[in-house]
Amino acid sequence: MAETHYAARLVDPGYAIEKGRNNTLTCPVYDGAHLSTPTSGTCTIRTTEGVISSGAVTVGGMVHAAEYTITSASMADLDYSDDVSVEWALLMGDGVTHTFRSEGAICRVSGQQRVTVADLYRLEPYLDPDSGGAVWSQNGVDQCIEAHLEVETELWLAGRRPYLVVSQAALRRVELLTALRMCCEALSTTGRQTFIDKAQRYADQLARTKQQATLHYDTSGDGRIDDPEHRSSMRAGSYRLGSVRGSSLVYPWR
Repeated sequence: MAETHYAARLVDPGYAIEKGRNNTLTCPVYDGAHLSTPTSGTCTIRTTEGVISSGAVTVGGMVHAAEYTITSASMADLDYSDDVSVEWALLMGDGVTHTFRSEGAICRVSGQQRVTVADLYRLEPYLDPDSGGAVWSQNGVDQCIEAHLEVETELWLAGRRPYLVVSQAALRRVELLTALRMCCEALSTTGRQTFIDKAQRYADQLARTKQQATLHYDTSGDGRIDDPEHRSSMRAGSYRLGSVRGSSLVYPWR
């Protein structure tokens, strides 16, 4: 049998593993457009100190993906860290063991989705498919999820880990405008000028919000905003997007 080219659908920018509890990680694998369940496999989680957890995966189930649980006990003596790698070695239907890798972090609290469809419907009631003026058959759930992933990925790639953010208000506003922009972009494909204009308006608002937003961080993992001597931005325990402080030059949303 010829070897198949599989793709792991690792949509999160990295695995944010909460130190204080057991975490179940998943690795959905696709063969083209179809979800493909592994026959068996292993998952290995490493830090700079070496392997911290490794074992056989669970396959099948409702998600039809490889699953692996890292226990809180295996992380009890570890510091919070973003130097984590997660490696899946999965035996697939072509008889070959395929390896998929992703980065990760051991953190206090993982990033949370901050916007739901109720937030969309409050601002744009016609997005509710059950409303009298509904303009589509979707419900906005996918756009909320994708908006969250887009914001998390942008921050992760900029080196500003989203799981360190203490105050959520700024990120909620960014996620909300991103989701509304995505909804209107989807509706703009109908050619109706109203949605084309709305998509552009939300995109403009989003750009301004990103430039103005200030994120407050907890880099020590104690659940509190950082002290001034540990600041990484313009103000104690905060970071203004697009700002410069000393040798810290990061423009995550420019």
